[in-house]
Amino acid sequence: NGNGRGNMVWNPDTGFFAYTCGCIIVVEDLHSGLQNHWLAHTEEISTLAVSHDAQVLASASGKRNGNSRCQICIWNTQDGARTANLFHHETQIQAMAFSQDDRFLVTLGDYSDQTVALWSTYTYQLLSSARVLEPVHDVAFSPLSHRELACVGKGGVTFWLLEQQGADVSLKVHQAPAPDVLGPVELTSLCYGADALLYSGTNSGQICVWDTETNCCFMTWEADEGEIG
Repeated sequence: NGNGRGNMVWNPDTGFFAYTCGCIIVVEDLHSGLQNHWLAHTEEISTLAVSHDAQVLASASGKRNGNSRCQICIWNTQDGARTANLFHHETQIQAMAFSQDDRFLVTLGDYSDQTVALWSTYTYQLLSSARVLEPVHDVAFSPLSHRELACVGKGGVTFWLLEQQGADVSLKVHQAPAPDVLGPVELTSLCYGADALLYSGTNSGQICVWDTETNCCFMTWEADEGEIG
């Protein structure tokens, strides 16, 4: 129905390529051209994420009839086996991301759910969950540290820091507002760059560049006439 976000993933090193079509995950090997269809979801898939080593794929869909929570499937990309089912978010899942070392998976609920959930990829147990005050649209881990991640939404960026003491993991949060020059704005997408930089797009076509060491925006420019996804 057009609600998919981030529903195409690939790894250029392994040739793994996957995208969604309704409830189906279409998987292609770009080296051989072989295509497979993975079936497990009964509702439309909203988003995908692939681990950095391309060994694991996560897929998320809405609630099944009778279920009170959304379904996240974890797949082994080598043989297409489904290795885990995760349930936590009450409505749609907006985005997912693996940490740079693939130890963690973060999942982001939509505007109705408004929760951020952190999972261990060793056990696929829920490690921590936090509620956000405003709807958020996208999430990413820092490529420099598995302990740092960010998400974007209404009015700015939320920076998260993972703190681990033994088996306990908590999320510390810092809200960084968008520059006043942008006016009322929604940050709609984000991408980490080199040298501790974070780029975010807005619904008004602006690009914001953030220093992740100080959590401050130091540059903006107009890149498009409409929303940047």
